[in-house]
Amino acid sequence: MRKLVRIGRLELGVYNVKGQIVAVRNLCPHAGAPLCHSRATGTVVSPAPTQREWAYDGEILKCPWHGWEFKLPSGETLVEPKYKVVTFPGRIENGDVVVDV
Repeated sequence: MRKLVRIGRLELGVYNVKGQIVAVRNLCPHAGAPLCHSRATGTVVSPAPTQREWAYDGEILKCPWHGWEFKLPSGETLVEPKYKVVTFPGRIENGDVVVDV
């Protein structure tokens, strides 16, 4: 589940990734797509040539324009880790979600 929030001109998607709060800048580093309009899901990986497995359930954001996949909470792409989406750590304090921007 995600919540979109705006802090000044910065728009973030805030996600609970297996109990860890992470905020993601709503901007794909590839072409500027609104990355956080998608929900966190998983992806198919291939550990061997004829095998396919579902992995990273609830940890993947997929760009709506070109399909780039980003792993949360690190923000790295699966195919080229040097490309990252900007992420911010978060936590729950007294029942409120707090993000360190």
